[in-house]
Amino acid sequence: HFKPDYSLHALRSNNYICHASCFSRELFEKAGDFRKEFDGSQDHDLILRLTEKADRIEHISKVLYFWRCHEESVASDISAKTYAIDAGINAVKAHLERNNILGTVESSPVFPVIYDVKYKIKGDPKVSIIVTSTGNARECVKNIKKNTSYANKEIFVCKSLEKRNAAAKSANGDYIVFVDDRLRFSDKHWLKNLLGVCMQKNSGAVSGKIIYKNGILRDAGIVLGAGANGIGANVLFRYKGDNEGYLGNMYFNREVSAVCDNLLMISKDNFLKVEGFNETLPEWYAGIDLSIKLNKTGVNNIVAPYVTATFMEKEKERGISGNFPSYSDLDEEFMEKHKEALSKPDPYYNENFDKRAANFIIKKIE
Repeated sequence: HFKPDYSLHALRSNNYICHASCFSRELFEKAGDFRKEFDGSQDHDLILRLTEKADRIEHISKVLYFWRCHEESVASDISAKTYAIDAGINAVKAHLERNNILGTVESSPVFPVIYDVKYKIKGDPKVSIIVTSTGNARECVKNIKKNTSYANKEIFVCKSLEKRNAAAKSANGDYIVFVDDRLRFSDKHWLKNLLGVCMQKNSGAVSGKIIYKNGILRDAGIVLGAGANGIGANVLFRYKGDNEGYLGNMYFNREVSAVCDNLLMISKDNFLKVEGFNETLPEWYAGIDLSIKLNKTGVNNIVAPYVTATFMEKEKERGISGNFPSYSDLDEEFMEKHKEALSKPDPYYNENFDKRAANFIIKKIE
């Protein structure tokens, strides 16, 4: 298991830190001892409490140990100790309660001890939905009105990428969601689920999972400094849309370095703080640029994969890593502008993975 650096949303759903953890006695005493009521998932409960108290959390992205499974161990068959499932759910619930976060926790469809955490919305904030038109905005707006349960919203149609900033400034919502008019939603709670994540502390831009009509994955986060052009690679681009991902990460909220701009929610305050989109950039590049600017302010970009949308049309040719070769004339200038962000390792994509694409394939050792 090649792990990401510290990712709070991922940790709430998946005890990925777990083994070979090191911490001071002082921190351990602050966090408290193992608690018997969480037996079966006592390590997850402890890690959550330790990370709540820690000043710094570091990750060494090297293989430092090997781990074997006894054939009767819970590690090899969770059905051997079903109480561990309930203990894990209760550990995450206790963590949410300690941090005054309202939400629900249940097992995910892919594995019982990977959890689906859904956040409840505080208050009734207004959301401004800005539909970027490529020629079919009417059908998109019709779909949003039919398939959105969240009531306190307004919808704008923006006729071009170059006018999104102006639309955002005139919006009345506390939160803004940009939607490409080629997207369609079927789950009526999509906006509510996006908003629940976006309202969490330190949330920057939040996106979901976009799937082509044929069931193939289009967007689910972007790894920086990867791909054919060294700018970015779409996570598991062109894999099956319902695939589990790596360590089940396509079934839980997780931090990413960048998200696409085709489906993106952000608080109006955060959007204005970074001066919005660079309106000279085309799609994909604009999302990466905005994400990098948000990273610099200390907030985190997040993918909420239970929020899904279908991309209804064919589009121009894309490279194996999700980039647009037709825009390659922008690459050199873009890389120079964001040299610092693109030259260092992506914290959410382990250095042991091949970065020619973001498909979690272990790189070849020379």
